[in-house]
Amino acid sequence: ASARNIHSSAGGTYHSVHLSEAARYPKPEEIETSTLQTVALASNTMIVIESTARPEGHWFKAMCDAARSGDSIYEFDFIGWPEDPTCRVPLAEGEVVEPDTLDEEALWREFSLAPEQLKWHRMALAGMRGDVDAFRQEYPTTAEEAWVLRDYTVFPAAHLRRIAGGLTPPQYRATPIVASDATVI
Repeated sequence: ASARNIHSSAGGTYHSVHLSEAARYPKPEEIETSTLQTVALASNTMIVIESTARPEGHWFKAMCDAARSGDSIYEFDFIGWPEDPTCRVPLAEGEVVEPDTLDEEALWREFSLAPEQLKWHRMALAGMRGDVDAFRQEYPTTAEEAWVLRDYTVFPAAHLRRIAGGLTPPQYRATPIVASDATVI
C-alpha cells in the first residue's frame, strides 16, 4: 500500500508494515482500517509508523500521544538527531570543532555532542539558510521539540523556548473561595 493507493494491501496478510512520513498521508484513518489490519498481532510481526512532525499530521500525533501514555498497542520510540549515527560529518585532519554560540554550547552539554555532530549541525543548519526553527522541526532533539511547529504558533518559537527555559513552579497557589451556593469565586 502507499499513501495514495491505500487499498492495495486490503485482503492480504503481512508480517510487517512500514508507514514512512505518516503525518503527510492524506487519509491516514483509511490506512489504519485497511493496511494496519493486515498484520496479525502475533510474534514475529511488526508495524512501524514513523514521520517527521507535521501540522497536518493530527492522526500521527494522536497515535504518538496514545503510545506515549500507554493507551495503545504501539510502543513510542523517538530518535532525535543527536542519537542518529548518520548526523555526523567527519573532521579533516587536525580540524577542531567546538561550540561557537550559546545554542551550540547548550546542545553540546545536554547531548554530549561529538565534534563531528556539531559540524553536521552547522552544515545542516546552513543548508536551511540558518533557519533554526525549520531545523528544529526537521531535526528535533526531543519529542516535545518535534511538535513545536514553526508556522503554526502565534509567538515565535525561539521566544517561547527562551521563556520555557526560565519557567519555575508558582510561588503561591490561591485557595478557591466557595460561596454558600457552591459557586467558586
